[in-house]
Amino acid sequence: MRVLHLAPHPDSGGGIADYASRFAKSVELAGGEVHLLSPPVPRRNSLSEIRAYRAAVGRALAKQRPDAVLAELGGVGLAEFWAVAHLLRRGGPEVPVAITVHDPPSPLWWPFHLRPVATYAGARASTRALMAPFARLVQEWVVARAHTVLALSDSGRDSIARRYPGTAVSTLPFPIHGSSPSPPPSEDELVLGFHGYWYRGKGIERLLESLAMLPAGGRPVRLRMSGATLPGASGPTSEEIDRAKKRLPPWVVLDALGYLPRSDVTAALQACHAIVLPYERITGLRSLTSTSAAMWDALAAGVPVVATAVRAMPEAVKHETNGLLVHPGSQPDLVDALERLRRDTGLCARLREGAADSASALDLSQSGRVALALLSTADAGRSSS
Repeated sequence: MRVLHLAPHPDSGGGIADYASRFAKSVELAGGEVHLLSPPVPRRNSLSEIRAYRAAVGRALAKQRPDAVLAELGGVGLAEFWAVAHLLRRGGPEVPVAITVHDPPSPLWWPFHLRPVATYAGARASTRALMAPFARLVQEWVVARAHTVLALSDSGRDSIARRYPGTAVSTLPFPIHGSSPSPPPSEDELVLGFHGYWYRGKGIERLLESLAMLPAGGRPVRLRMSGATLPGASGPTSEEIDRAKKRLPPWVVLDALGYLPRSDVTAALQACHAIVLPYERITGLRSLTSTSAAMWDALAAGVPVVATAVRAMPEAVKHETNGLLVHPGSQPDLVDALERLRRDTGLCARLREGAADSASALDLSQSGRVALALLSTADAGRSSS
């Protein structure tokens, strides 16, 4: 099966672009072909860009004659969303059109995040209030008419079904392969990691504050922060990280590693006793049930995860088995979880065994096999209708 893939270019950065590369590899392992068609880098979200991308999709359909179209929808990816809406407007092309919803329950954070509006806070607020009913309607229209709707977790699937009653949604396994177990780091110090893109809502500030609250005594603690702030994102700056570093007690050390190439990620994660992902509920997106690539990276490396019980985290992070779950927004809970790891080497060892079991169950090709089967079913349904 040949799939025309509407997704961000790998060079654009961000979670969806990273996912799209993983997914393409998964489909190829499952025997399919993926032809990527991306908006320009950097993305401008202008009307001219959206129209040009929509036209490029039409040309690709005519030239490549794929068996299916699959669009990755999420964040502020307007070009892909409006290209799908255009394809479905008159019944769709001769092939099925599928969407993967990355930030369920809604396909986008906001379908009118055009550049002139996004530039000014006042314009964003007034436009959001004015267009809220239409935003809900247009997203509902796209979800209802897509031939296949996919989510990356059961929680995401269920939230889409609740938001858009009558919609058939399928869960697509996250495309990742488990690594072989590795020896844990030395017990002389507790090595924690934070992995992923940096922006508000990831709980980085809360993590640094929690580390500063760890009492004297017990093992020293080292936090290895890998990742980077995306251009335009409201993540902590290097100056803010430096200020937080100075507030840490002598028994806590912060190593800011910066962005790591994909080839270095597994080894960097396996050098930690646990990865800490204290994500927060985002104002205006409190129903968000997205999964976390950083979480999957850690579990695939056989490394336990300490996470807040938000989004779809509890589906993969099993409390006291392959990680620890803490209450969202609770600093005492997070401090307690970190202190438990610090003082109980046996707990670290048990959680690492559980994470290794999680890694052994992960197969990169599984996502591709499921996706191709669902797209084939959608194609057969269209052919018989």
